[in-house]
Amino acid sequence: MYKRVSIPKKSGTPRPKSSLITLIPFNDILTWPERTEDSLDVTGNITLKADAKAINLYATASTISRNDSTEGDPDAEGFIQNLVFDHPGNSKEFETFVQKFLGEPFIVITDECGDNSGRRMHGWKCNPIFFTPEEQDNNEAVKTTLTWATRLRSKLKSGYYLGEMPAVADVATEGSSDGGL
Repeated sequence: MYKRVSIPKKSGTPRPKSSLITLIPFNDILTWPERTEDSLDVTGNITLKADAKAINLYATASTISRNDSTEGDPDAEGFIQNLVFDHPGNSKEFETFVQKFLGEPFIVITDECGDNSGRRMHGWKCNPIFFTPEEQDNNEAVKTTLTWATRLRSKLKSGYYLGEMPAVADVATEGSSDGGL
């Protein structure tokens, strides 16, 4: 139940974000935490299927942009959850990830380091988040910009994930099979 409160002025100073982005393939989720339309808090744990693991992906911290935009007619407004960041380089492991998971649904968790207010969760049941890659390989940089967005608008903004983080896959090493996936 939403309780009305007055909202004082806060600083608009940017908050640092962790360079490790946690990607959870949607189809690997066995049980979901709880969330209501009246709260941004996501309580409980994401439980993965047997042998499934989340993927930690490095992002250039200064490029991480998280925002929820609104769209829709006045009687059908809703939020689109958005996340954009750059991944430097073009390792075989990363290129394999992009090829394997393009068009696949995810839940993504980003860490908000600056104000200790928890982790942000992007995507939700029935409304996961998907990525679109834009690669650059020229005299200025070798990187991929990953733009993530939910495909459907909903009443939910990105939430604050208060649960335990799921197990993550080992770090890819040189010569790992299947591109480290």
